[in-house]
Amino acid sequence: MIILPAIDIKDGNCVRLFKGDFKSKGASYLHVVDLDGAKEGRPVNTKIYTDVAEKTNLKVELGGGIRSLETIDEYLKMGITRVILGSVALKNPKLVSDAVIKSRSGIKDPNRPIASFMFLGPTGVGKTEVAKT
Repeated sequence: MIILPAIDIKDGNCVRLFKGDFKSKGASYLHVVDLDGAKEGRPVNTKIYTDVAEKTNLKVELGGGIRSLETIDEYLKMGITRVILGSVALKNPKLVSDAVIKSRSGIKDPNRPIASFMFLGPTGVGKTEVAKT
């Protein structure tokens, strides 16, 4: 079993506050979402996520406001372990394709999943179109 605690950040604060040490509970990853970034379409609370990645032993996976390969590269260089492409995956499937192609060279485990999709609000894209992308 993988324990994956999740924290959403809005206005620089946790939307839901959890007390305790995730690592001592068996977690190795922390799933965080920049809700401000998702709404604004750009990274907003970057320092919070990079501090968590730097100051804890948790691997951080991050979504919200990621709209370019440059942002993906910056987050990975700052110590973020995984990035999550949400609604941008439907709005810009080429970004997903480019990110997958670029990441393929660094994947040592061919069975490791390389894509994760989460969506913020209505996208106007039906299930058939999602399947085609």
